[in-house]
Amino acid sequence: MFGVKFTWSLLGYNVLRDATGNILIGGGLGYFISYELGSFLAQCINFPLQRNITFKSHGNPVYQAIWYFVAWVVISLICNGFNNLWMPVASAYVAPAVYNMLVTIITGGVSMVIFFFVFKIIFPEGKAE
Repeated sequence: MFGVKFTWSLLGYNVLRDATGNILIGGGLGYFISYELGSFLAQCINFPLQRNITFKSHGNPVYQAIWYFVAWVVISLICNGFNNLWMPVASAYVAPAVYNMLVTIITGGVSMVIFFFVFKIIFPEGKAE
């Protein structure tokens, strides 16, 4: 359609190719690993800040870190799975800036919901002083 072709590969997808075969928007294992590595490093910085500054928690840090890590994995799986379903279609019909904003909104919404419940577990409210 309009000289654009969708292709899939074993390690990922090339979302959009032009009529000459050049990849306009790529994906695949390299993209996935770079995204997850950056996201993981951000969470390594975010967890101590959340624990020590935001919630001033004195709970077991290993228990809290394991729950935080599990939440991050669940968020990553849900968001990447959902984005792999709709992004190839969206890239054909809307500008990259639009669907990239949608990816950000979806990731933020999923993260907000999952982390809300995980924070209720790992950072319980203490008694009012």
